[in-house]
Amino acid sequence: MDELISDAELVELEALVQEALRSGDRSALDLRGFGVTSVVLAAPVGSPRVAGKRVPPFVDHEAFAAYRRVVLDNVAALTAAGLHVVDTDVRLVELGGHLAGYVVQPLLPVDALAEAVLKASAPSPEHPLVVAVVDHVMTATSDCLGVDAQVGNWAVVDGVVTYIDVTTPFSVDDQGDIEVDLDVFLRSGPPIMRPIYLRELPTSMKRWLDPRHALLDLVGNLYKLDLDDWVQPIIAATAGRVEPPITVEEARDYYSGEVKTWTMLNRVLRAYDWWRRKVRRHAPTMFVPPPDYDPVAWKAKQAAWR
Repeated sequence: MDELISDAELVELEALVQEALRSGDRSALDLRGFGVTSVVLAAPVGSPRVAGKRVPPFVDHEAFAAYRRVVLDNVAALTAAGLHVVDTDVRLVELGGHLAGYVVQPLLPVDALAEAVLKASAPSPEHPLVVAVVDHVMTATSDCLGVDAQVGNWAVVDGVVTYIDVTTPFSVDDQGDIEVDLDVFLRSGPPIMRPIYLRELPTSMKRWLDPRHALLDLVGNLYKLDLDDWVQPIIAATAGRVEPPITVEEARDYYSGEVKTWTMLNRVLRAYDWWRRKVRRHAPTMFVPPPDYDPVAWKAKQAAWR
């Protein structure tokens, strides 16, 4: 892709990031979203052209080079499998002793994002976005390649359904091992949790090599976005594509598990962030995402269905 942002502009962005991490004040940043392992920043601040998805700092240049290779190889594999993937580059910024990685993509209009597209449309299993996402999951998923089909990972660009989140590749090598070095992401988190996640995450990530799981995850997480009216239509769009058929009850049970897991993880991350700042007097190296999963709102929805 053409260079949409210069190295100097990325350094300026990283300087703002590091100051925000030190101070806890994010107001100088143009934050557009949070992933599990990254934060999405519009840049340059004030005249944004790109979405810079910052991942936690790397221990050395070799670790960054390995991550960059895995991400770009994953983009190539998804493209070869028939997906349209937004133009993507992976850039390194060296500043203040940190080696920060940025997954850089063109900044898309908000109304092009799949969440906005669905909210502006009447729910239907025949909606072109829904049909395309289900088709892409079914055709691209294999024993070595997975697709994270959640609504937040798609956009409609020039009329084409496009995959936009490649920060954490769901791909395995010839030996069946997860290709991305998970410690890149875990090193910035609570040390006590790393052995657990290093043991459990590979198995968890490999679930996305099963198209049924990817579609169940897509449907269940519609509740997080208040796209409840789309649950049954998208389930209908998967009919005859996966066995056993996905049900509304299964989607609700799945999302209940997501709420419990991510609410607990968010509390752990916030506690670790507080401990680093207040006890160790160290600036964290990553932002704690807001609690996307609202257990109170979810309980209210469940009560309304009874």
